[in-house]
Amino acid sequence: MKEIINLFLKLGCLGFGGPIAAMAMMEREAVQRLKWLPTQQFFRSYALLKIMPGPTATQMAIYLGRIRGGRLGGFLAGLFFI
Repeated sequence: MKEIINLFLKLGCLGFGGPIAAMAMMEREAVQRLKWLPTQQFFRSYALLKIMPGPTATQMAIYLGRIRGGRLGGFLAGLFFI
């Protein structure tokens, strides 16, 4: 959980530039550096989240947190990203 909290607190504090910049930072950190999921899965998830109502970057943070830490991980990722 500490890894999730640290990552999304950092992304939430440094993610200036709108949701596209935040998504790029999430892709770089979660996919390329930490290897939580394959690139193709990240972009499929992104495509699905774009058609859903709501803030895409926050939804992606929750999704990534859930992949890594289950429901609690998703909750913490969303909380610290916001």
